[in-house]
Amino acid sequence: MINMMKFDHRDTKSTEIFYTRFRISAGNAKYSSSRDSDLAVGAASGSIDTVLIMLRQQRKRSGWPCLLGWAVFSPWRCRFDDPVNGLDSDGDGLTNYAERTQHHTNPAVSDTDDDGLTDPEELFTYFTNPLLQKTNPQQLYTDYYMVSLTDTDGDQIPDLIEQWYNSQGFTMNKDDPLDGKGDLDGDGYSNTQGYLNGWSLTMSFNNNFDNDGDRILDVLEDVWAAQYPGSLNKADPNDAVLDFDNDGVMNFEEIALGLNPGSPQTRSGPLTDVQVLAQYLKGKRLTAEGDGWLNALWQTITPTWLEANAGGAANASWLSQEDANENGVTDGWEAFLTEYVPPAPSVSASDHDGDGMPDAWEYRYNLNLRDAGDAQGNSDTDTLNNLEEFQQGRNPKVNDDPPPLQITTTSLPDGTVDAAYSAAVAATGGTEPHTFSISSGGSLPSGLSLDASSGTISGTPDTAGSSTFTVNVTDATKRGQSVDCSVDRFQGGG
Repeated sequence: MINMMKFDHRDTKSTEIFYTRFRISAGNAKYSSSRDSDLAVGAASGSIDTVLIMLRQQRKRSGWPCLLGWAVFSPWRCRFDDPVNGLDSDGDGLTNYAERTQHHTNPAVSDTDDDGLTDPEELFTYFTNPLLQKTNPQQLYTDYYMVSLTDTDGDQIPDLIEQWYNSQGFTMNKDDPLDGKGDLDGDGYSNTQGYLNGWSLTMSFNNNFDNDGDRILDVLEDVWAAQYPGSLNKADPNDAVLDFDNDGVMNFEEIALGLNPGSPQTRSGPLTDVQVLAQYLKGKRLTAEGDGWLNALWQTITPTWLEANAGGAANASWLSQEDANENGVTDGWEAFLTEYVPPAPSVSASDHDGDGMPDAWEYRYNLNLRDAGDAQGNSDTDTLNNLEEFQQGRNPKVNDDPPPLQITTTSLPDGTVDAAYSAAVAATGGTEPHTFSISSGGSLPSGLSLDASSGTISGTPDTAGSSTFTVNVTDATKRGQSVDCSVDRFQGGG
């Protein structure tokens, strides 16, 4: 029976001793193992072939290339993370030594956190955490679904997000723009609105989760308030549009993008939070408008422009007019389209896009706080655009036009000279208050006047005869109507 001994697979000396002793006694030994760790103890019996097979199985199960199976034949390779050897067991481009000592990732697998992104992709391409499936614990989706904004059907929900919901059994299709208008959770907000607001598309938002109605879950507001006192408050609906860390990104944007509302630079890569936002807005605009606007900018860049607006020589590739891969697209344009980070969005205390509509009001009605053009929008198809709706205290999402303004009075009673006279011109509809006036160039009979707020014509007429004049009425929106009125006779007094 072979002698028992302690065995350390990292120690080449003990490897050699173990193999020598095993070889001497292998002729009639039996090998048995109740668990894999028995290999490291060296409990062995049976033929050498049996042991080597089990050693190789152990190596295969563990994923380590330098366990005992290799050590038997090449003891020097046992130091699997030797920087001189440059071994890369998982073939991900990172040496075992770098993974163990620098990145703390698993040298045996290319995707340590099993989120669908390889370790080097997370470290050097997307700047996400290779040890966590969710770089930000508060993000709804794992990192794999957060790194691409490609949106094939243009519904403002990235393809990867639609694929994720589809994998969970929900009807979402990256090639169908109509599913963005659907409402998976029946909360009254479309799937597109829900995604842009940073919500789950399958969990209805109501007061059970969002006490102040600011579309940030109470639990998230509690978490961030505990970490950064004063940052968020589940009882304050307006804190969503504040910027606690003064980085140019509003709190609700930080939550939606998986950023930290208490720090101006959440990710370990080179981009600050406001640059992450700028990249996101760039992606949205590319999806909505195409790349014509960006290509026009690229056509104007020069070395001087690069020095003033980008990384100078570091981005000199943007100027290339070659097509090295012969794909029909200029290399410089490809690099610029991928790498250019637009200037940080403007910062304003209460109106980030300067469209005359306060951020809190736009956020309440799901308008675009980063697009001044939506001031002229009119999604409810009433008579007011969004800016006018704000100015008049109306809801831009509801067609709340009042009935048409009209004057209902068609005639006025006769009167008597030197006797008190009173008659009203009545109007309905429109937006109160109503304002009455006499058309320019016309006039009331001598001795009478018009009350502008009530439409009442009153006074004491002093001249006999008939009279015709035009009365105008306007409502609060400055829309107006007019009617011709006449008094057939002011008869003489007795």
